Amino acid sequence: MEIERIAAIICALGAIGSLSKSIWPVRKGLIEAIKRMWGHLRRDYLTIFGIGLAVAAIMLALWPTPPPPRIKIMHPDSGSEVPRETIAKGVSSDIPAGSNIWVCVVGVEEARRYYPQYQALDVGEMGEWELKLWFGKPEESGKFFHIVAMLASEEASAHFQEFVETCKKDDHWPGVEQDELPSGAKELHRITVLRR
Repeated sequence: MEIERIAAIICALGAIGSLSKSIWPVRKGLIEAIKRMWGHLRRDYLTIFGIGLAVAAIMLALWPTPPPPRIKIMHPDSGSEVPRETIAKGVSSDIPAGSNIWVCVVGVEEARRYYPQYQALDVGEMGEWELKLWFGKPEESGKFFHIVAMLASEEASAHFQEFVETCKKDDHWPGVEQDELPSGAKELHRITVLRR
């Protein structure tokens, strides 16, 4: 991002420098150039446009960009052994308005099938969250599973919620094929655990 800002500033300065030799003589000082620019503003609309463009480019280069959203699974530890039913805990920050966090369990042996866990996370004031997870069927002891934390748009979250409601109603949990995951769902953290 720093390279983009520097490039934008250089472009802005180039735009100012190319306005006109009489308006922006680079060899004179900055103060002298500003005095001349103000003297010509009333009769030179192209100058006004050029200055506006340059100022806009500088503001864009210096405008702070929002930090990316972050989700981290803190518990259980990656590589640890877990019972079939366990509580996952984590933290999040800079989640965009309208987005939700969903956690999916994915069996390593069937890595293309995601199992959304019951509901979007209820995130606390400090970004902390916890959720009960289920790992496979009773007979799947000794298998590895991924815990995947996903940032979901409003539409993706509605898709997950509808899927979960259908599973509850039918008492059948087929999972979601990777190819069928909603486009607004983006994986932000993944760990792997071993089912006891």
